[in-house]
Amino acid sequence: MEIGHKTLIAGGDVRTGVTAVWPRGKKSNDPVFGGFFSQNGNGDMTGTHWLTESGFLDGPVLITNTNSVGVARDAYLGWLVKNHRTPGTNAFEFGWFTYPVVAETWDGFLNDINGFHIKPADVEEALVSAAQARFPKVMSAAARAWSATALKGASARLHGNWHPDKAATPLACWFSAIVARATNSVWMASRLARRSRSKRPVPPHLRPIAKM
Repeated sequence: MEIGHKTLIAGGDVRTGVTAVWPRGKKSNDPVFGGFFSQNGNGDMTGTHWLTESGFLDGPVLITNTNSVGVARDAYLGWLVKNHRTPGTNAFEFGWFTYPVVAETWDGFLNDINGFHIKPADVEEALVSAAQARFPKVMSAAARAWSATALKGASARLHGNWHPDKAATPLACWFSAIVARATNSVWMASRLARRSRSKRPVPPHLRPIAKM
């Protein structure tokens, strides 16, 4: 498994990015078994119909902000064409087709999401920079401005061995999860403090939200 990031930080309002998760690494076009489950009925992910129908994940999983899902999807298809790559399934004599899997997170509390800052070049950088490196200690790329509803969100990559019938099979897993009781207000507080020191007005999407 290889994971690539492209983080965008600019001025006081741009905090977003793209994450690319390659289950078998970026040089492989072999599919992996995959599935889809909606836990809360909200959010969007492209490519889920084919994922459910076939049981195969054919290519990377891309994660970005809600308003950039279409850009990420189209950029991956363009990257395939540009690099003369073909998917591991649905390739035939006359061509190929694939359904990119792109998931989203709404990062508008901390990011100027309506500025449409994610560009195809950012997606490509996340794709090609993927490596088996440790995650940075700071939230990056798609997770840069995640809001976890008063909980702490995290990204992680696990490696190990699965032993069906005592035959060691490499197993890798990437996940994003709510891992501990905390608050995302730390991020907002630091942003608001910087705004206060600079005497600039606080935009509506950074103003504190009253607790229910």
